[in-house]
Amino acid sequence: MTTTDQVAQYLIEDQMADLPDAIREAVQNGVDSPGASRVLVSVTPEQTVVCDNGAGVDLGSETGMRDLSVLGAGTKCRDDDATLGEWGIGTGAI
Repeated sequence: MTTTDQVAQYLIEDQMADLPDAIREAVQNGVDSPGASRVLVSVTPEQTVVCDNGAGVDLGSETGMRDLSVLGAGTKCRDDDATLGEWGIGTGAI
């Protein structure tokens, strides 16, 4: 495992210690979604679903695919970013 992989694993494990942390992270991602005004959490014995009405990620674009597939490639480094997330790895951590 490379040093980069080890750092990524450490950051993810720090955010995802257990199921409540994973659910919190998913809700936080929904709140951080551009344009989101609602986040719905549905919990049943079989599954937990977190949905938001934000803009989402354009999977048809190179930027969208990069944001989901490259750890930390999102927009968390912007100076004007007022979202809750800290590292830009939330989706990768879930």
